[in-house]
Amino acid sequence: MGVNEMQDLCGEWTGIATLLTDGFGTLPSRNYRFILSLTHAPDGVITGMAQSPDMGVVQMTLEAPQRTGDQFSCGISALGARYHARITEAGEALEGELEFARGSVSLLLRRDDPRFRIYEIPRQGESGERCLDYDYHPPASFDDGWEISSLDAEGISEAAIGKLMSSMLAEAFPKQASLLVVRNGKLVLEEYFRGQRREQTHTFQSATKSIASMGVGLAVDRGLIDIDAPAYEYFPERANTRWVREKYPITVKHVLTMSAGLDWNETLPYVDPRNDNRAMNASGDWIGYVLERAIARPPGEASFYCSGLSILLGGIVKHATGVFIDEYVAEHLFAPLGIENFGWGSTADGARHTGGGLHMRPRDMAKLAQLILDGGRWQGRELLSGHWVRKSTSPAYEIAAASEALSRDPAYQALHYGYQWWLPTYKVGGKRVDTIEALGYGGQCACIVPSLGLVVVLNSGDYEGDRTRIIRMIRDEILPAVMT
Repeated sequence: MGVNEMQDLCGEWTGIATLLTDGFGTLPSRNYRFILSLTHAPDGVITGMAQSPDMGVVQMTLEAPQRTGDQFSCGISALGARYHARITEAGEALEGELEFARGSVSLLLRRDDPRFRIYEIPRQGESGERCLDYDYHPPASFDDGWEISSLDAEGISEAAIGKLMSSMLAEAFPKQASLLVVRNGKLVLEEYFRGQRREQTHTFQSATKSIASMGVGLAVDRGLIDIDAPAYEYFPERANTRWVREKYPITVKHVLTMSAGLDWNETLPYVDPRNDNRAMNASGDWIGYVLERAIARPPGEASFYCSGLSILLGGIVKHATGVFIDEYVAEHLFAPLGIENFGWGSTADGARHTGGGLHMRPRDMAKLAQLILDGGRWQGRELLSGHWVRKSTSPAYEIAAASEALSRDPAYQALHYGYQWWLPTYKVGGKRVDTIEALGYGGQCACIVPSLGLVVVLNSGDYEGDRTRIIRMIRDEILPAVMT
C-alpha cells in the first residue's frame, strides 16, 4: 500500500444503508446514514472515524484502514461491523458492503452524496431551496389513539410557538429533527425537520433509561422483582464476577437511582478511552464489565451518573421474567398503547442496550410520556401502577450529572434524579416549574410537566454541540408559551 494511494482516500465519504429488522435483529427497519472520515497524519499513518447519526453513534474509531489496489477495508468495532469496498476507477466512490455478525448490507459511499442535502437544512422546497416561512396547522389525525386539538384551543400561544418555529427554520437549534407538544392529553403540535418523517423511528439514546425503568416497574407490579433485594441475586450465571462473588450490598433500587457507589467515571468525553462507558462499550461483555467494578463509596450515599447501572436493568428484567426487556414491554406496555414500530438495540454480547438503544417514533414516545403524566393509565386503562409511577418520578437524589455543564446550567433551579428519570426544576417568570424528563445524548428529550398537563418530545442529531440547548428551549420558549 503506497502512502499516496491512501492519501487519495482522505476526506469525508457519505452514504446511506438500508437495514432490515429481519436481518439485523433489534434495530428498526429504515435508512441509516453513514459518514466515513479518513485523515493522513504527518507520520504517514492513516486514521479514521465513522458516524451513523441515525443510529446515534458518532466518533467511532476505525480499526486498521487498509487499501490494496482498488480494494479498501476497515473495522468498526463499535458497531460490531467491518466495511469492504471497491474504489471506483475515477476514485469518486466506494462500492462495498457493511458486514455485521447477522448479515451484510450494501453501502455505497461518495465524496458528496446528494441524498444528504435533505438532512443538512431544516426544510426544503420542491426545488431544494431553503424554507424559512412557517404556518401552523394542527397535527394530522390517525387511528392511533391520539386525540387532536390546536394550540389555541389548549391554551398555548400560537404566536409564541410560531416564533420558536421560525427560529428553528433559521437554524437557531442546529440539527433539530422533531418537536411534538401534547396538552391536556391532546396532540397539538407535530413538526419534523431534516428528513425526519412521522412514520420514521428516531434514536432516543439515554432517554431509553427511563423506559427501561418502566419495564422494571411492570415486573415489580407483578411481584417478579424486589427493588430492595441485592442486585447480584439477579445474575446467578455470573458467579465469577466481583459483584456476585463478594455479594455486594447494592440493591436494585441503588441501581435504579444510580446510587450504587461504583468506581465509575463518565464525566470524561465519550471519545476518551478512560471514560468507563466507552470502555464498557469496547469490552464485548457490557454486563460483565459493570459487575467487575469495585465499590468506591457506600451504596446509597450519593447518586452519580453511571450508564453501566442502566445496562444491568435489562439483565435484571431478563432473569425475573424469562424474556428480554424489549419483548416484555412490547407485550405489557407497547401493544396496549398501539406502539408497533420500534427497535431496541443489542449489546455486543446479545443483551438489550437498556442504557441507550431504544429507537421509536416521536409520536409513540409522547404516548409513554403521557402515560406517566396520567399516573400509569392510558385512555382509562391502568398499564403501570400509580404507586410505581409516583415512586419512580419522585426525587431520590440530587445527582452529579454526566456533564458538569449540565448539572451547573443556570436553566435549572434544581436537578434531582428518581428511578432513571431526571427531575429538573425550572424557574419561569418567577414561578417554580417541576418537570419529569427522559434525556438522551444529542438532544433527545421527553419532558413531562404535571402542573401544566404538558408533554414535550424533542429529537435532535446535535451530538457534538451544546448539550443544554434543548433545556433552554423548554425553559425560555415552550414553557412561557404555555404559561402566558
